[in-house]
Amino acid sequence: MLLIRTHQRASSTDPNDVTPTHPALPTDHLETPMEQPASSLDETVRAWHAEGRSPRSIARDLNIDRRKVKQIIDQEAALFL
Repeated sequence: MLLIRTHQRASSTDPNDVTPTHPALPTDHLETPMEQPASSLDETVRAWHAEGRSPRSIARDLNIDRRKVKQIIDQEAALFL
C-alpha cells in the first residue's frame, strides 16, 4: 500500500518544501524511445541487419513494428536487384 499526500503541510514555511501530488516514477529502468528521422532509422536497421541481428531483436530494440523492419530490409534488397 502506498500513501500519497495531496496537500501541503501547514507547518511548512519554505515554498520549496512541497509534497508532490504525483509519486515520482523510478527512472532507473525506464527507457524512452528517441524519435529518429526516417533515414537514420533506415540506416540503423540496415546496419544492424548487416551485422547479423534478427529482425525481431531490431524491432524490439528500436521500439518499432517487425513489419516495418521487414519493409526496410526488403527495400534494401530491392535496390540491389
